[in-house]
Amino acid sequence: MKRLIITEEEKSRILGMHQNAISREFLTEQTADITKQVEAAYNQILTTLRTIKMVPGTDSPVTFGNPVKDTSNTDLDRIFYNITINVGGQRPENFTVKVGSMINVSDPGKVLAAWQNYLIGDFTNGINNVQTNSKTWATLKNAILTYLKNVKLTTPTQPK
Repeated sequence: MKRLIITEEEKSRILGMHQNAISREFLTEQTADITKQVEAAYNQILTTLRTIKMVPGTDSPVTFGNPVKDTSNTDLDRIFYNITINVGGQRPENFTVKVGSMINVSDPGKVLAAWQNYLIGDFTNGINNVQTNSKTWATLKNAILTYLKNVKLTTPTQPK
């Protein structure tokens, strides 16, 4: 029977590859948990915004789409979502709001503790960054920003 002799250098290399693979799997699992919680928080915000049924001062109905993860983003420290706002009426318009949340997969507790402060701020920045000359958007934007000030997020639970 042949004996296989592995040098310390080779043993360290194999152990390093194993630890690297395990940590990547752990980070992927953590990111998935946080992604679900970010989506849930944005849906909480949208629940409040969905009480806006019309553009103020008009007969144009408004609908807010669900957050859709932006898969073109490859940065592990941010999760971006696109949220479509549709305005109906004689001149239908669609606006896309891009919101992004910082995450910390190595310490998810840091993210969760900061949500009350940052998620609504992320949403507000996304609203302010919509590029359009639409007068409808200017009116709707002010209403949305007013509603955002009244949003109260329930703190998400710590990932397992």
